[in-house]
Amino acid sequence: MKIFLLSILVLLFITSTAYPQVKQQWVQTTPSPGSGFKDIQLDAAGNVYMLGSSSDSSFTSWTQLASYTPSGEQRFCILNNTGMNISDWFFDTPGNIYIGGYYTANSGTCYTHLFKYNSSGELQWETSDSIYNKGMLKGFAGDLWGNSYLLKYERGKNTILMYNPNGIYVRSIYVDETFSTNTIAVDSLRNIYISGLRYNEQTNSCITIKYDSHGIRQWLAEYNPEPGVINTNKLDVKVNSGNVYIMMAVTYKFTGSDYLLLKYDRDGMIQWTSQYNRSDNDEPSDFVIDSKSNVIVTGNNGTVKFNRKGLNVWSDSTKDMVSAASDKLNNIYLTGTYYYTFGATYADMVTVKLNADGNKMWSLFYKEADPYSYEEGKAITVDTSFNVYACGYKINPAFSYSSGAIVKYTQHYIDTTSLRFMPISIGNTWMYKVTSNNISNYIRSVVTKDTIAEGKRYYYITNFPISGYSNWLRTDTVTGNLFAYIPQYSCSYSAHERIVDSLSAKESDTLRDCISTTEFKTCIDTGLTSLWSRVTSFKQFQNNTQNKIWCYAKDMGIYSIYNNDVNPTTYTLKGCLVNGKVYGDTTMRYSITGTVRFKDSREPVTSGKVKALKYIYSTGKIAVIDSAVITATGIFRLENVTVDSSDIMAYQDDEELDYPPGFHDSTIYWQSSATLVAGANTHNIDIYVERIIRETGTYHISGHVFALNSGFSSPPLENCRIYVKSESLYRSFNITDVNGGYSIDSIPKGVYTFIIDRLGYYPQERQVDLTGYSKDTVDFYLLKFAGIERDFSSIPTKYTLIQNYPNPFNPSTTFVFDLPSSSDVSLTIYDITGREVSRLMDKKLNAGRYKISWDASELASGIYFYRLEARSANSGSGYIETKKLVLMK
Repeated sequence: MKIFLLSILVLLFITSTAYPQVKQQWVQTTPSPGSGFKDIQLDAAGNVYMLGSSSDSSFTSWTQLASYTPSGEQRFCILNNTGMNISDWFFDTPGNIYIGGYYTANSGTCYTHLFKYNSSGELQWETSDSIYNKGMLKGFAGDLWGNSYLLKYERGKNTILMYNPNGIYVRSIYVDETFSTNTIAVDSLRNIYISGLRYNEQTNSCITIKYDSHGIRQWLAEYNPEPGVINTNKLDVKVNSGNVYIMMAVTYKFTGSDYLLLKYDRDGMIQWTSQYNRSDNDEPSDFVIDSKSNVIVTGNNGTVKFNRKGLNVWSDSTKDMVSAASDKLNNIYLTGTYYYTFGATYADMVTVKLNADGNKMWSLFYKEADPYSYEEGKAITVDTSFNVYACGYKINPAFSYSSGAIVKYTQHYIDTTSLRFMPISIGNTWMYKVTSNNISNYIRSVVTKDTIAEGKRYYYITNFPISGYSNWLRTDTVTGNLFAYIPQYSCSYSAHERIVDSLSAKESDTLRDCISTTEFKTCIDTGLTSLWSRVTSFKQFQNNTQNKIWCYAKDMGIYSIYNNDVNPTTYTLKGCLVNGKVYGDTTMRYSITGTVRFKDSREPVTSGKVKALKYIYSTGKIAVIDSAVITATGIFRLENVTVDSSDIMAYQDDEELDYPPGFHDSTIYWQSSATLVAGANTHNIDIYVERIIRETGTYHISGHVFALNSGFSSPPLENCRIYVKSESLYRSFNITDVNGGYSIDSIPKGVYTFIIDRLGYYPQERQVDLTGYSKDTVDFYLLKFAGIERDFSSIPTKYTLIQNYPNPFNPSTTFVFDLPSSSDVSLTIYDITGREVSRLMDKKLNAGRYKISWDASELASGIYFYRLEARSANSGSGYIETKKLVLMK
């Protein structure tokens, strides 16, 4: 009987075909007894996090943090037995999680408690602070940078404590008003808002204070609902676009309680107050602000929508809702509890969707198999693909323990009128990342040409990712179905084509494959997905052996394929060019593989990383194009190298320090590295590194590295490599930090050669004497390297040095030269006496035309000469030419 009644309720609450289909995708419950979730949040990757509490047989309270992937797989479930009462939580921009609360020790002393976890559930730190004599924590909030704000009450006073992202106490803000605080909020500018109640003789008033990010009070606002009385446990504050919204319940002597909402502007001026009254006792529980600044309040006696001016737009009578959320279309989602009686009172978790006009779209119940189990909804959220997550707890029929529960619902908007799932026209391009055996490569599929066959137009697609199909394809303009032209086969559809996928198929529909009479495919999923901030419908097909699954996105084509063959292979769409519009990243990428070895023994190194680096001359920054871990056998594989020049460097970032950073193929100097230009997957790019022979001592040296500019400024240089040698042996190395600082510790006394090298700058060497004492202020100044550009459009046929331009010049000029093949190149400036004044280039370059800019601000006016020396790396033939230039200031 119970199941029959619930089925009727679900059918009554789901509206018809014009709206999305909704279904329960998965349910997960926590294994720990006595648990339950009170709040829920999503991260940028779509992982869902729940916060709640659990208790053991001795009734000790445990903090519970759990996370699941979008597919319902548990990422972690953490129990912390501090006995803490949870106040609130927040996420910073990198995805770290901060949880604040309080607990009472056996002595009766109350303590605030603060945890930080990273996005993988690993505890980063925790800290606590005592509250004097029966004080308590009244609120907890945080900002996007990871700063935490605790609102505590002690000795009749309110104080805001601020902690930095590392859990270190920063400062206190002492509230100079006497009132009972209830809640705290922080906006995106780190302004702080607190709100609470001030008691009068017959009534009370709501006090709200705003502080700036430095703790300076900006304004105080007071609202008295006389003759009503504000309920202390129903106060909540939220900030949106600088406006402050406060939700509360106000009780009147003869009519009971109502929902009440206040709105202040950024200067603390009240904009409006709005109330909602449905019955004698209306208690709000949550509110949400949609993208149009409408405010939706829900509670025990229904849900009401106020527009941005505070006017009541609509209300819904669904009772006992405790949490609200909105999607980007301003639909509203609610969760709470549906109570019913069969001799006793039971409950189901209920999730409701209302559209922007307040019409109920659907209502679904989460219920265990046992009809007498007890489930309650506590929090809800919705992602950008309209997936809905509701959480709470369930109690078994014997009421012996509870468990946390989370339910995911999917909404499928089925597109039956516009089925352009494979947009085929000449020029359309798809970029796929192909992964097999944990090795990834990139392929580009391009529509290159068309032809007419059997009266139909087919298009040729290179590297079409569905193996075994023809490269000649067409999309049916009526059904959207995809056909392949295969002259050697025949099937029932036509003599020379077969259907690839029926894009008009509904979920569970099957279609025959024309290779054999037994082959068929099933449409296993239809719905919505989000690609590059664009919500698009999709269809997912699976063949009868369950070895291949591929998905199509509307107007984008194939966006994922999984072939579970002998070597499982995954195709993932990284970007596409469709009908002139670019989605995602269509940059072609290649792999570079090789081995890192010690130069002296040719043995492979056993740890470290390899990076493909590029110096950006326009900004002076070093771009990391790709990086990879070096295996225990010295092998590395870079998988995401773009078509661009890059320098390949091996380095260690652990405590072993067996070798200093080195470039391909065998140098510590950036200018001498063999620059690579990726145009295909490249192998055997080996790197030979020096070996560090370490000796331990008590001396140290530290200092900074600066850029030597033409003006008075000398900015610090980050990512400079500091090499320390004694005679021919490398003893240590260090890399400068963001402030240009470095430190070499625990070395013996002696005389050392320090070599400082950085991409984009000339290297510097200096002897440092540590025979007497350690040194802390040994600074270095590096001169910026000339800017160099390469023209990829054509390959020169001979060596050429072109006259610089402009000439005469002041203070900068440009040199151009051609290389017909890979060459060792130097470009040097001399004064009229033959003295070298600047070396602009001294490294190996690939074939091409190069332009080098040179700034001569530091030199006096006069006649100078520039000399190009180049020697082919292939034939050994050389080229030398000298030209005159004039600096005229």
